[in-house]
Amino acid sequence: MRQHKLQRRSLLSTLCFIICCLLFITTTQADTFALTASEQQKIKEWAQTIKVEDGVGQLFMINIPLHFSKTQDSDPVHKKLIEDEGFGAIILQSANFHYLKKRAETEEERISIVTNFVSNMQYRALAGKHLKTPLFIAADFEGPRFNPIKSVLTPPPPALTLATTQDRDLIVDTGKVVGYQLASSGINMILGPVLDIEESRQGSYNSLLKNRSFSSSPEGVSRIAAYYIKGLRESGITVIGKHFPGLGKIDVNPHAGVASFIGSEQDFKQQMTPYYALKDYLNGIMTSHVAVDFLDGKTPATTSKKITGLIRSDSNISTIRALNYDNKLVITDDMGMSSITDYEKTRSGDSTAPTNDYYSGIDYAALAIDAFDSGHDILMFAKVILASEKYKYTGDKRSGVITVEEIIRVKERLASYIRNGNKQHFQKSLNRILQAKAYNYKLHGGSVDNFIKGRMKKVINSRVIPPSIIKSDDGYTDTKKIENLHRDTIIKSYVLLQGNTPIITRLNQRTSCFFTSHRANYNALKTKYDRIHISESAHSKTPIHDNETIADYLRRIQQPIKDFLVANDCQQIYFEANKKEDIDRLENIINFTKDKAVSIYVLLHQTPIIISKAISENKNISIMGAFTTHSLSYPIDIQVINGDLAPRKNRVLTIPYQQKPASINIPKPASGELIFDYEIGHAKAITKDLIILDLEDDNQKLTENFNTFKENVGRIPDNLQNSLGVAFKDKNITIRRLIPPSIDQVKYYNEMINTEKTKGIKNINKLLKIINDDIDNRDFSLIDKTRYKLLALLSIQKENAGAFDVDTYKNNHGYYTNILLFLITITMLLILLYIIEFTRRDVLNSSSLKHAVFVLIKQLFTRPQLLMIMILLASMMTLLVARLKHLPLNELIAVFFK
Repeated sequence: MRQHKLQRRSLLSTLCFIICCLLFITTTQADTFALTASEQQKIKEWAQTIKVEDGVGQLFMINIPLHFSKTQDSDPVHKKLIEDEGFGAIILQSANFHYLKKRAETEEERISIVTNFVSNMQYRALAGKHLKTPLFIAADFEGPRFNPIKSVLTPPPPALTLATTQDRDLIVDTGKVVGYQLASSGINMILGPVLDIEESRQGSYNSLLKNRSFSSSPEGVSRIAAYYIKGLRESGITVIGKHFPGLGKIDVNPHAGVASFIGSEQDFKQQMTPYYALKDYLNGIMTSHVAVDFLDGKTPATTSKKITGLIRSDSNISTIRALNYDNKLVITDDMGMSSITDYEKTRSGDSTAPTNDYYSGIDYAALAIDAFDSGHDILMFAKVILASEKYKYTGDKRSGVITVEEIIRVKERLASYIRNGNKQHFQKSLNRILQAKAYNYKLHGGSVDNFIKGRMKKVINSRVIPPSIIKSDDGYTDTKKIENLHRDTIIKSYVLLQGNTPIITRLNQRTSCFFTSHRANYNALKTKYDRIHISESAHSKTPIHDNETIADYLRRIQQPIKDFLVANDCQQIYFEANKKEDIDRLENIINFTKDKAVSIYVLLHQTPIIISKAISENKNISIMGAFTTHSLSYPIDIQVINGDLAPRKNRVLTIPYQQKPASINIPKPASGELIFDYEIGHAKAITKDLIILDLEDDNQKLTENFNTFKENVGRIPDNLQNSLGVAFKDKNITIRRLIPPSIDQVKYYNEMINTEKTKGIKNINKLLKIINDDIDNRDFSLIDKTRYKLLALLSIQKENAGAFDVDTYKNNHGYYTNILLFLITITMLLILLYIIEFTRRDVLNSSSLKHAVFVLIKQLFTRPQLLMIMILLASMMTLLVARLKHLPLNELIAVFFK
């Protein structure tokens, strides 16, 4: 009996030991893709050998003033900025993708266009004259508002909506999807999430934060952001938290003027809390242009060594604990923002600076040097314009912009400053940048040695494996699942803040009135309800007339609302609130109906902080919503008022409302170093579905082939033109429209056709048919199928069907063909003379044409010389037909697209 108890105790001890080991592993295991100490040392030593002129471009992040349709122009601006000047990071903007929806109707086609645009940028970097390293391709992606590619990808709900769910699994899944969406489009850095703590008072309005903050609680921001970043990082994307030290307590929007922190030192420490908590989650920090008076007077964080110094471990401020982000990136916010440019206008100038001849009047070089000196690794200039477009930026719009030529001058002046005794800081920043890029490269299957040598055989482009939550049955992305995830998030965050849930019935439908400022929602409501008022002033401010008093102006803009209420017997009012101006209109409605028994239901699409105290205390007003202007949120409003969906009544908000404090129910993440559980497995699994770009030898050759290809393909065959006309709504289709192909696509197709089933095939018709069938069986869009079919003409390799080269055809094959034609002509003349000489008498004496033909045939088979000539002629004719069928480009296209 005692022995049995000992065995049970021993077994229990063993189980406890195993469980403890597992817990230890899951809380302390490091990121398995992190650079080893040896790899870090190699990069550090390499950074110390890089010349200033070769590496200084890595210290900049700029926008490229180029539309996606112009990447194949003869002298594109991105070639100059990236390939020639060596700028190392770009930030995507909506201007890069204007009119994208008109060019491509499906999300797949739009993603393809963005991917090609990004691939073209990366190719320029890897073929550059300075460092041959991949670019950081950065983008904001915070929801429907702060998002340069919202016309391409389905945006996620904003931070406040996500936080209101307080569902950690849903938050992680959203992070995964966002990271995948960006990574699959070629974007490798997200400027987010926002880590600012919302501290606005009820009824006030922080026009910068709105619904971008997770919480008013430091703990809430830290916890929710941790789960969100964990999801983001599983896609391998670089995550940059913003806006240090915080925008939660400022007096002015930095986009409008010089902004200052208005709190105490204790408030300042509270704003820093998320950065302490998320050190193991973030790849870097973006600073803001906020001045902190008690630290460094009116000097903004961008140029303040004291404020930015708090990010590193060498801070000289003893009362505030430093973040110790020594090996992480520090990036400025846009250097063209009003807060920093207005500061530059007011401060004393640098007497050693050259004459300020910048178009905007701002000495950007002086600002860049100060930002670099304060401890930043990357300086962002997000308002680069073409000199030819300066006429578009006059008056107030002129402030903040910088031309292409001017940003190059800024880079050169910073390089001169570094050479004059500031190389140590330069090498540290360059080392941090290269470490981050090498990590990203290693994560996707590359080796650090190849990264350093600039001989990168594997570069991620677009084929990142989607997470299981949005993966279709065939392994691709199911966009409907993305929409469903975001819809579920909005539904779960839809809460009843006060009052009762509205339900429209047949009895009260005739007395129900709707106020909206959203055109799409207006159209949806119009299909079922009659009494709908749409406020156009929600989209643009109504101008004040000359000689009009403020009182008259207010009466005029309020009159349409009053007229609508008078004309309709409104007993239930459903009011859609998208912005602060809508709350002002709501107060007018309350004033107009104060003497009537009217129930008002507010459908809130913005932060609850904009609700005034008077409205929040009015018991006749019910307020509900999900705090987002996401397009998926408006149909949910209709579900609620129809009674198909009930908002949650057990309100738990991450921000205060009605004097109730924020409540954080989401559990704290496990302690210890963060594990990124890459769903895409490991490096080998990652690379198996990627587009691979081999840049060792053939960049120049592929470029030349593509240029020759464009010159020789005058138009697309009629049958293909007709089929594409349907997809493009009968617009003219050109080679420029269908291509690029980017160089990596050419290489990818080389790999695709160089398979066992095409090996050894010499007949070009058969080979092209196999390739054609292979393309049609793949899950490509019509545009991509067409692009790859055209690419096949460049990608047929010698071992399969002989190299195709138009110049060679012109110079050699055309010459040989002419010789064959000449020989055949001479042979035919000889045969004619032979026949005339030997059969003249018999033919002339023939009684009929039939007899004459019989005489000719008899002569052919009775004279061996003539027969040999005929065989030679037949052989040459065969060779000629073969050449004519295999080589000319127009014949190849016709054969290929049959």
